[in-house]
Amino acid sequence: MMIEMTTKRKPPIVTVASHFWIAVKAVVFVSFFICFIASFLYLSTMSVVVDDSPSSYLSSSYDYSLDFPGRIAFMFLVRSNVPLDFLWHTFFKNGDVEKFSIYIHSAQRLSFNQSTTRSHYFYNRQLKRTVDVVWGEVSMIEAEKLLLSTALNDLSNQRFILLSDSCVPLHNFTYIYNYVMSSSKSFVDSFGDEKDKRYSRKMSPVISKAKWRKGSQWFTLTRKHATAIAADSSILRIFQKHCKCVHCQVDPAIPKKVIFSFKNRMIVFQTSTICRHSFRQMHWKMN
Repeated sequence: MMIEMTTKRKPPIVTVASHFWIAVKAVVFVSFFICFIASFLYLSTMSVVVDDSPSSYLSSSYDYSLDFPGRIAFMFLVRSNVPLDFLWHTFFKNGDVEKFSIYIHSAQRLSFNQSTTRSHYFYNRQLKRTVDVVWGEVSMIEAEKLLLSTALNDLSNQRFILLSDSCVPLHNFTYIYNYVMSSSKSFVDSFGDEKDKRYSRKMSPVISKAKWRKGSQWFTLTRKHATAIAADSSILRIFQKHCKCVHCQVDPAIPKKVIFSFKNRMIVFQTSTICRHSFRQMHWKMN
C-alpha cells in the first residue's frame, strides 16, 4: 500500500511593492472612469437635445438646389399692426413677387385684411400660432423662432430678415435683394463689451464668458443659420434659467449666441460666414 504524502502550499508573500502597484492601478482606473464620465456629461451639455437636433433638419432644409436664386423672407415682429405699411407697399410693389415672402407675428393676434392694413401684401400673412410678447423677455425669442420656423417651411426662402413695426426700407427692392442674395454671409450685430455685467457664470460651459456678445436683435440670416436658431433649445433654456436680472434682456443676445456657440458642437459654423454688424441702421429716439 502506498501512501501519498502531500504538503500544504504556502500562501504567496504580499509585499509592500505589490500593494503599491495595486493601488496605482486602482487610482488610474478610477481617474480614467471619472474623466470618461465628465467628458460624456460635458459633450451632452454642449450638444442640442435629440428632439431638437439640427443635424438631420439642417441637411434636409438647405442642402438642395433651386432653379432660381430664392426668396427673401421678410419677417415682421410687431406689437399690433404695421403702421408703415404704405411704405412697405411701395417697396414690395416695385419688386418681384416670386422673390419675396412675408410673415407677421402680431403680439395682439391681429388678423391682416382690408380693415387692418392698407397693403394687400400683408393680407393673411399673420402666423396662426403666436405668443404673448414682452420686450426684453424670452417671449421675444419664442416669437422670433416661430417666425423662422414658419418661414423655413418654404424651401424657396433662402434669406431671412427680421423687422419691427418701426422699420422702413432705405433702398428699393432690387437693391436690397441683390445685396442680400449676393452675400453668403449672415448679418448679425455683435460686439464684446468688457463693462457688461449681465453674464452669469452659471451659464458655463454651454455659454462661456469668451463667447458672450451683445448687439441689436434685428438680423439677416442665411438659411443655414436660420435653421440652426430655429432648431436650438439648449441655449434658450440656459437664458430662461440664469438670465434673471432686470438688465439681462435676452432678445439681443440669443441669436448671436446660438450661431457662434455652434463651433463647439457637431455642426461647425465658421465666423467667416457671419458679418458682425446689422443690415439695418438704428435711430433711437430719446424722450
